[in-house]
Amino acid sequence: MKSTLKILVLSGIISLVASSMGRGQGKVLLQVPTAEQEAALIWQSINDIAFFDAHGYQLSLPQGALIDSLLALSRQQLLEERHRIALTRYVATQVYNADDYAVAAQQVQAAIPEVEAWLQSLSEASTDWDFTLYPSYQVSLTLYGPGGGYNPDDGSVTLWTSPKGGFKLSDDANSVLLHELVHLGIEASLVQHYQLSHRDKEYLVDAIVYY
Repeated sequence: MKSTLKILVLSGIISLVASSMGRGQGKVLLQVPTAEQEAALIWQSINDIAFFDAHGYQLSLPQGALIDSLLALSRQQLLEERHRIALTRYVATQVYNADDYAVAAQQVQAAIPEVEAWLQSLSEASTDWDFTLYPSYQVSLTLYGPGGGYNPDDGSVTLWTSPKGGFKLSDDANSVLLHELVHLGIEASLVQHYQLSHRDKEYLVDAIVYY
């Protein structure tokens, strides 16, 4: 992105963040995953291991011989449905513990009121471009995968955490959650419109979150 465009965009952010609140806001809904949902995320991560290897991602995955075996099979493109079934059973019986999400769930739940207020303010301040506000945001926790992310198709967010709480980008639930929701808000009107690089996209999100 050219420097002049950066200046224009960041100028818009300053006025955007400074605007007052007024209109309706998106609701943030927290979901603690089931064993089946975590197994599905682990399975997808294993399936995508070639991509993660190529781009230097560090994955969080359960430990064990089965996981090592599935990673080796994925790298050889030899995974089959029976492997997915075995993984789902393994996660449900040997890995999953709902208590592992309790600390992070408490942190996120406490952050939601302030984050919803920010979302309302950001949405209303949008004048020259639209901050996309979803009717609701489904926020899921996970102990696995590359670190969480967002899906602009449905407004869902996945946050990586640990049994001790905390998150990949920060221990502050407010800023981590808002970071992903801002990604959703600017994806169409700024990121796609200006074809921002990954680096510029992250720079822009941080400028909004930490302004």
